[in-house]
Order: sequence, then C-alpha cells, then structure tokens
Amino acid sequence: MIEVFINNQPNTVEENSTLLILIEKTHCTHDCYAVALNGNFIPRSHYTKTILQEKDVVHIVTPMQGG
Repeated sequence: MIEVFINNQPNTVEENSTLLILIEKTHCTHDCYAVALNGNFIPRSHYTKTILQEKDVVHIVTPMQGG
C-alpha cells in the first residue's frame, strides 16, 4: 500500500494503482470534473496510464455555479 493525498486528505491505494482506480475508489459520480496530479492537469485519456507514486497529491475538482 502507498499513501496519496486526495484533496488534501490522506488515502491509501495498492502499489501500481492508476489514477482511474483512485478516482473510482473515491466514488466520484460526476461526469464533469478535472484532475490535477502534483499540480499538473491530467487529461482523461491518461487516467488509465498514470501510475500513482507514494505521497502523490491529487486534486479532483468539479465546476461550481455562482458569481
């Protein structure tokens, strides 16, 4: 197991887990969200190819309406 941070909260995943596995683990049900890994935007096409490393910082954000 490795520790990663999702929206500043510690979480553990199996070694060699992909970003997609992490997103599914968080039960993100929104179709509209963006993901940054260690401060860099990750396109959806790379979720299955991006292997998480110990202490990675993942931010999952959804758009909000307002002004």
